[in-house]
Amino acid sequence: IIEPQNTKLSQIIQYVWKIDGITDKPPQLLEETCQPTRFMRLAALADGGLGTVVGVYVPADGKPQRVSLEWSSGKKEFDDDSIEYLQSCKFQPATNNGKNVDGSISFRLFPQNVNDR
Repeated sequence: IIEPQNTKLSQIIQYVWKIDGITDKPPQLLEETCQPTRFMRLAALADGGLGTVVGVYVPADGKPQRVSLEWSSGKKEFDDDSIEYLQSCKFQPATNNGKNVDGSISFRLFPQNVNDR
């Protein structure tokens, strides 16, 4: 019989995770369904700054249920216009493995007139 010695053993283990077939997609805005705004427009990728940020909760039926201000522009009429705009839109709901599911998404908006920034 071999008696264990009073030594510590250590070993480095590396795990490599690979996830195949992820099909989750966030809700998608159907921009052509939105009513025109008075003051605001959706941000373009090149737009710097935060602008107004509005979050939208979209249930599996695609109708926005909760539209809320996440970051104010500092001007109530711009914030209200941003919320009203996104409330008027339809959405493609989020999907998970091809099934419609509840989801949420945020949008940045900026004034249409550059001088209003």
